[in-house]
Amino acid sequence: MKFVRPLILTAFLSLAWSQTPGLVYSRVLPVLSGGGPTSGTINAIAVDAAGNTYLAGSTENPAFPVTPGAPQTTIGGGTCGGGSWPWPGVPYPPATFPCDDAFVVELDPHGNVLFGTYLGGQGFDQATSIAVDAAGNVYVAGVTDSAQFSAPHGFPTTPGSPFGHSASCCFAFVAKLNPASGLVYSYLIPGLGGDTSTAPVLVTVDAQGNVYFAGAQNGFVPTAGALQGRGGIVVGKLNSAGTELIYGAQFGGAGTETTSDMATGLAIDSSGNAYITGVTNSSDFPVTAGAFQTSRPNSGSAAFVAKLNPSGSALVYSTYLGGSNFDRGSQIRVDAQGEAYVFGATQSSDFPLTPGAYPTANASTGLSSFFTEFKPDGSGLVFSTYIAGVFGFSAVPNSVLDYGGAFDVDRAGNVYLAGGAGIGLPVTQGASQSCPGGGSDMFAAQVTPQGKLGAATYLGGSGGDQATVIAADPDGTVTVAGIAMSTDFPITAGSEPAVEDYVVARMRIGDASLPDPPCMALALENAASRIERPIAPGELVTLRGNHFGPDTGQSGTVDSSGLLPTSLGGVRVFFDDIPAPLLYVQSQQINAQAPFELAGKTSTSVHVEYQGVPGQTAKIQVQEAAPDFFWGSPSTEGVIFNSDGTPNSPSNPAAAGSAVWILGTGGGAFAPPLLTGAMTPIAPLSQLALPATVWVDGAMAQVVYAGSSPTAPSGVFQIDFVVPPVAANSATHIVQASIGTGSTYPQQTVSIAIKP
Repeated sequence: MKFVRPLILTAFLSLAWSQTPGLVYSRVLPVLSGGGPTSGTINAIAVDAAGNTYLAGSTENPAFPVTPGAPQTTIGGGTCGGGSWPWPGVPYPPATFPCDDAFVVELDPHGNVLFGTYLGGQGFDQATSIAVDAAGNVYVAGVTDSAQFSAPHGFPTTPGSPFGHSASCCFAFVAKLNPASGLVYSYLIPGLGGDTSTAPVLVTVDAQGNVYFAGAQNGFVPTAGALQGRGGIVVGKLNSAGTELIYGAQFGGAGTETTSDMATGLAIDSSGNAYITGVTNSSDFPVTAGAFQTSRPNSGSAAFVAKLNPSGSALVYSTYLGGSNFDRGSQIRVDAQGEAYVFGATQSSDFPLTPGAYPTANASTGLSSFFTEFKPDGSGLVFSTYIAGVFGFSAVPNSVLDYGGAFDVDRAGNVYLAGGAGIGLPVTQGASQSCPGGGSDMFAAQVTPQGKLGAATYLGGSGGDQATVIAADPDGTVTVAGIAMSTDFPITAGSEPAVEDYVVARMRIGDASLPDPPCMALALENAASRIERPIAPGELVTLRGNHFGPDTGQSGTVDSSGLLPTSLGGVRVFFDDIPAPLLYVQSQQINAQAPFELAGKTSTSVHVEYQGVPGQTAKIQVQEAAPDFFWGSPSTEGVIFNSDGTPNSPSNPAAAGSAVWILGTGGGAFAPPLLTGAMTPIAPLSQLALPATVWVDGAMAQVVYAGSSPTAPSGVFQIDFVVPPVAANSATHIVQASIGTGSTYPQQTVSIAIKP
């Protein structure tokens, strides 16, 4: 066995990383059935001038909050799943489940339900878009499979439809509701819509009450005089009474399938021009002369932006938008000057950016978000940036912006973004929630018309939370909705969320006049891997927060008795009532050791005290062992030493058959016991109390030793193992281990370099 050098302590010490004040309300919205992920979505949001919020989506919940006198007070029923329903050739699992209905719900400015209704038949029905006019009428569009059923089991419709018939009728619907008087009209749209997972039906309304819709071509017949190019995108306009189809236009590239060209965002300006964004795989997508990007930027999927004139007869402008990899527009807004704002997803490292963009490179290894603002004539960009760079995320677990976010634009040109975020969000003064709750949190952010970050806040608990829609009021108040997987999600009214529920919240993102009180994340990280999970007795942990320590970081050193301090820089950390040894403290990060005295407990209450003032308490799960390896950042190489004591690396690989050792924390108890806060002595050595197993590329390795690591903090464990023979087709190989039996780990994997 080789001994760890004293440098391990120095290396670890150098690892440096109530009520929400602006929250008007936050409540659970019972969309999901039984708190599970199999059904229920919030797909669309709108707000009116009075601050009422309108949400639409799908639900299979028979207890959804419908209101007396609603157009449909009971769920349509029906059984879905099994076979190839709803379209031939589209397989489904053999299990069956209740069919979803579309829903519409209206909440007042305090989150109380004013109106709620189902909308659907005995097939699958889902609302994918919603709009509201100045009179409080609600317009909703979506997809339906209930057209196959006759009344009263089909999708609810009203007589007088202005749409003709089609052999493929029907996958789409558009409806107008008045919360006071009920269903004004509801029509199936023949030949529009497709697979509900990829092809939404969109709706918006102008100041005169004319309704615009867009979706996927599936046999739709364009009207005379309207644009009638080939392709998969349909845009239509209904008069204010819903009695006349003013135009139905079609455009796109060579393909007619919904996978070739697809509209995902729709907006209109005061003149009646329609703006559409989405995705195209067509090399001959109809672009216009002088548009920003007239050549297909890649051989796969590109975003597009198009402007259709008020009569629907021609494109004012049409352009590709993207780089050399996958790009997709998802939402679009337009301001009073005719500037189009597009939000979407990209994998391109060369997505078109403007000077002053937040990052100059795509920081994500997968999909990232983008936000782009177009000139009124579509000839160029006003502003374009990757979204991930706005928030400064690093490429470590739980710290990237989920690309499936949402955005809105207010009348002043402020852009509001929402989604899911981990550590690294640059929250602003007076944020509604300054600290991440843990896992991923909902976030909301405001970007000024000058492209500067105006405000940003977290909203979430210790689990995974994700905002899917956002709407902005004229005064800057925003409403967000999405999935909460945190049972401690901040709720102001009603019941606490279950393991998975939909929540809706209305808030001010930030108020610069408010103070920034200290706060702490509600989940702790394993200090080796920087992954949030239950902790083990003795584990070295990282706490995240804001203003809960000194601005300048301070490192703890052992005292004359050989123990780390439990008070450092005005900071104390408590696990239940036990003060924790401190290795590093700073205003946004604390490295500490969970006491070995937690052995036998299933949970512990953790809080930070700074300058004598205690912060909020987090309830943290405790396990016998919760091991993770130390690894480089951003590299996934483990902290591994070869048999000669030199660090393992691709330039210094280990030989098969040689003994190496690897370092981690969270291994649980040692025998004989180690002292909390002490440095591990060279002798005697302590073994891990639970058995350790190591695999290299899935092959079990011989464990020579698993126990304390001399001269390291007592929470660090060391495993010595013999490198097994491995395939010579790679320079690096995967190391994985578990401590204990019958557990839910092994922990995260790290890489080791082995000689071929």
